[in-house]
Amino acid sequence: MRLLASINSFSLLLAIGASFGLWRLALTTPAAQRLYWLLTGLMSLLGALLGARIAYVLEHVHFYSLYPQQIIQFWQGGLSWEGALAGALLSIPIAGRVWRWDFWHICDHLCVMLLPLSLATWLACLLEGSAYGIAVPQGTWWGMRVLDETGIYSLRSPVQPLA
Repeated sequence: MRLLASINSFSLLLAIGASFGLWRLALTTPAAQRLYWLLTGLMSLLGALLGARIAYVLEHVHFYSLYPQQIIQFWQGGLSWEGALAGALLSIPIAGRVWRWDFWHICDHLCVMLLPLSLATWLACLLEGSAYGIAVPQGTWWGMRVLDETGIYSLRSPVQPLA
């Protein structure tokens, strides 16, 4: 229970998006191959999580050199989208080697996971105040009042709905 209390909303929404992504993958896979594809999806998600955390730790190496015990505490936040992409892409050749599948065949099949993952990621960013548009003048009809990283609500361009 303590672990659930320490999970932030960003990590929780990413987990929900990953779960829906795997569910969509299971729905679009023939029953005879479902287990292989779910394992491949889990491998890519694990690669994305590891890559995202490693990239974030490398970006903030000074902090983590002072607090090395926090390196593995990914559920508290601190993920990098560039690392997630690199980790997911690096996991695909590993899955290809295991199952003897072509890289592009795997990419094509796993792309059904992207919609729930991207929706969950943008929603998590909106709620956490970590992905917001540029400030727009007061009175702009198309602006949204959103939270930014400093904790201030201001009128900004609607990045999340447009994405």
